[in-house]
Amino acid sequence: MRVLWNEIRKSMQMKNTYIYAAVTLAITIFFAGYCVFVSRAEDVNADGSLTIVNGSAAIPVQKNTDRSLSGQVTEEKLKNALQTVQEHYDKTKDEFVYDKEFLNCQRLFGIMNEVNYVYPEFNEETYDSIDQMSQNMADSYYTVRAEKIDKMIDAFYTSEGQKQKAKKMNEKVKVPFSYYEGYGFWNAALEYYTILLVVILIAAALFAAPIFAQDYHSGADLVFRTTKYGRKTLGVCRFIVAQLYGIILFILASLLFLGICTFFFGSEGLQTSIQMMTIYALADMTYGQALGYVIVGGLISVIGTISMIAFFSAKIKSPIVSVIISIAFILVWKIAAMLFSSSAGSVSRLFFMTFPMSGTEMIHSLTAISIFKLFHWYIWEPYWPILTGMFISMVFFFITVYVYERKKY
Repeated sequence: MRVLWNEIRKSMQMKNTYIYAAVTLAITIFFAGYCVFVSRAEDVNADGSLTIVNGSAAIPVQKNTDRSLSGQVTEEKLKNALQTVQEHYDKTKDEFVYDKEFLNCQRLFGIMNEVNYVYPEFNEETYDSIDQMSQNMADSYYTVRAEKIDKMIDAFYTSEGQKQKAKKMNEKVKVPFSYYEGYGFWNAALEYYTILLVVILIAAALFAAPIFAQDYHSGADLVFRTTKYGRKTLGVCRFIVAQLYGIILFILASLLFLGICTFFFGSEGLQTSIQMMTIYALADMTYGQALGYVIVGGLISVIGTISMIAFFSAKIKSPIVSVIISIAFILVWKIAAMLFSSSAGSVSRLFFMTFPMSGTEMIHSLTAISIFKLFHWYIWEPYWPILTGMFISMVFFFITVYVYERKKY
């Protein structure tokens, strides 16, 4: 414990420890503030004209609109919403006539529109204009959605096991969906939180990258190795310090970001079905449960990434080179994953999602129709980065300590 405490005190005396944390928290406040700043709502004036409300003022306006039809999204509500939207559609001008009733129905009409216009190649029937949309779209909405997703699954996968896994998940999605006021603001919050997780990773990497290499470079490590606890114990303690920094930074940034978002947006929207984010999601969960997955994925991503970066530091004698390699490792993965891992359930996607940084992509995994095949096992994508992240963390802990203990000059 004395060695660990000495390493913690040593880290606390370094300016970079506070600089990385301060910059990360400043970015956190900026992202949270930006989520509020870009908030937008439509309001109808007494004369029928439309007003666009932006920023924090938009939040109560939109929540008030959401509240009118919040709760379970029954097919009766969908039918009324479709009828209302069609009544407010001027075909000759190809535009809507706005009033409160129309605004109230936009959320519900949106999920019917998603069935019609997103992946239209899998539709039984596609409608070219709003006035042509059949009432069957509303009366049998959940049946139409489920059948369309089954067709998509058949087209996406050749493996029967992957098809069955995905279809069983789809069958378990609770219907009717539900939504609560303010949930739309959490869409943006979750996206920016995903970006923030990458920022936290980079800050933690900047701290962890020189954790061993800086003493190699200065020559101090040669002295440490002559002491009683200068090898294995010191290696374990430095690894723990790097992890503690990343974990604490993750907790502080997450609490600050989510706290600000909750203050402005409220927590009611987190009870909303994740299918209101995209109707093609296979997960039977709410926004709040999805946020829980995102937090767990982010934390495991931080721990797993730091484990690998600590290994780089234990192998490399130059702290600058260690930092460059560590940051490049994160950024190259991010770019490559965006370019080469788009196909649901593909081998390339499985490869990129094996890296610990993939936990930062959890919200996209939760809304994708993606089932991985690994030999005879079929794994829903969000589980994979959690499992591999924990495995990599444990493996690289032992490898890093082993490499440091046997380091030769």
